[in-house]
Amino acid sequence: MGQGSSNESITFRINSNYLSDLRRLADEEKISLNTLVNQILKSYVDWESIAVKAGFAVFQKEVVKELFNAVDQNTLQQIAMRTADKSRDTLLLMKGATNLDAALSLLNSRSRKAGFSYREFHEPDGRRIVIQHDMGINYSTFFKTHNERMFNNAGYSVKVDITESSTIIKILDK
Repeated sequence: MGQGSSNESITFRINSNYLSDLRRLADEEKISLNTLVNQILKSYVDWESIAVKAGFAVFQKEVVKELFNAVDQNTLQQIAMRTADKSRDTLLLMKGATNLDAALSLLNSRSRKAGFSYREFHEPDGRRIVIQHDMGINYSTFFKTHNERMFNNAGYSVKVDITESSTIIKILDK
């Protein structure tokens, strides 16, 4: 829920098997059932209900990693630039805006849904985002090119560094 939002009480009927599973998951996560249900609802509203319509698909990580490793660097960079040029439409559909907060929110959601570690740091001259993906250097190269182009298209100066398993995006204040 966003800042300043209020809570309401409502009653639902839930299949007892699902409720049992939800209680177990909440216990494993050491959170309340209420918190877990709110996280599930937020995830559905923010991602699952619209992601497929926006062109996202679910693939096993190893399949994606193998595909990226099978493609040459030049082809990866061309694909990254073409897809970054279409990211404005994706942002509008998924987040309703094309500003920096919308782009970072989408990047965060996409990273977390892929099982990547995502950290954002506020610094005096901008923001630094660190995404650990463990997908290999070709994925890092694609991700670097894609994000540089996407943020530059939105009018932001970025510097992207990569390793074999991470991407570090430095977004400079305008």
